[in-house]
Amino acid sequence: MAYAPRSDKDRGFHANQMKTVDHLFQERRNHSWIQALRIMRLISSSSGFPILVGLLLILLYAGYRQLFQLLHPSFPINPILAGCIAWSITFSFFRTWLQKPDLLFLLPMEHKLKPYFQASLRYNRLFHGFRISLILILLYPFLVRSLTNSLMILLFFLLIMGYQMIYTRICWDLLTVEHKWIQWGLFCFHFLCIDALLEQWWILFAFSSVMLLVLLLWIRRSTPFYPWPWTLMIHLEQKRVSFYNSMASWFMELPRKKSVIKQRKVLVNLLRRFERRPSVFSYLYWRRFLRDDEYLYPYLRLFIFSSVLMVFLPNPYLMLFLYIFSLILTAIHLSTLTNRDQYPLWIALYPKPTESGLTQISLTLLGLQSVFLSVIAGFVHSKWWFGGGLFLLGGLFIATYHWFYLPHSQQQKKKPTGFYPP
Repeated sequence: MAYAPRSDKDRGFHANQMKTVDHLFQERRNHSWIQALRIMRLISSSSGFPILVGLLLILLYAGYRQLFQLLHPSFPINPILAGCIAWSITFSFFRTWLQKPDLLFLLPMEHKLKPYFQASLRYNRLFHGFRISLILILLYPFLVRSLTNSLMILLFFLLIMGYQMIYTRICWDLLTVEHKWIQWGLFCFHFLCIDALLEQWWILFAFSSVMLLVLLLWIRRSTPFYPWPWTLMIHLEQKRVSFYNSMASWFMELPRKKSVIKQRKVLVNLLRRFERRPSVFSYLYWRRFLRDDEYLYPYLRLFIFSSVLMVFLPNPYLMLFLYIFSLILTAIHLSTLTNRDQYPLWIALYPKPTESGLTQISLTLLGLQSVFLSVIAGFVHSKWWFGGGLFLLGGLFIATYHWFYLPHSQQQKKKPTGFYPP
């Protein structure tokens, strides 16, 4: 069977198609950054954002100063620095901006998408190089204490940033590796190399570097270039976007963001057992809080972060700021549980009010957070009246939140928008 030669129209169509594919990564990257900059501009334009940034900078400076005063000269700071840097290098993410429709439209053209992923590799190298440089700048006061020679500090910076550029290419190969122990093995080798470099143990540094090089070469040669793990890359991209959206949702509402709901049968069974007087919306909000990563994890992270800072920074003014700031962030985040766009349509048509359900869950969570943080503050400060004062201040804040803020916010949501159907 003879095939007719391709016409000029077909050649032009395929040329335009390849041109579109070549510039697809740049278009998606630029669109994503434009959206991120727009969200950052909206957040920064709020009246309280400059005050929050100023307080955080003051807290960071005071924390560094207090931590340097507490650290003894014989404290082993090098393993902690090596662990932080090794963790940030090993568990790097790889941005591709792939979407679910690409399984239908781009997967058949996989053999022509090499420029797309090469552009993605170049972007990730630049991004992770900038990220590791920021981490090293934040750790610079501790590096000066560990590496007293300025030439050694410069050499350490160049080695870490150069290796980050190389390891970004290995992150692409790790996407096709099914064994999770390889990544943890890389973390151990990274820790040994960085710790030996900080301690200036050159024999151990040379040995661990050679072993790390052998492992990287084995990973590079044992992973095929084709086929690409499309499903995994799309899943990782959705996970990264969900993480950024959860961070932005602390400062503003994102109605188009998609949350990840998990089963968590153990927590749900505990909720059913301890819920003595079941209420429709209370049970619904508890399930949402326990199963949604955007509610449970931020609450736990904020609670642990505030507790750790109170232990290591026993300044009464900083502890008071952390106590009030953590309660405010938790209260604002819990108020988004009443957003009916997160629930099925029949919830919006349910005639019962929703204030009582939110009051129950917020009273419980804010009360637990207030009690534990005040107890930690009392033990760290070694004065019971300080912890008791924080507890009374937290009780006043919770009462004001439930008696004034919540009813006012619910009334604002019930006001008509000005649009009436014909």
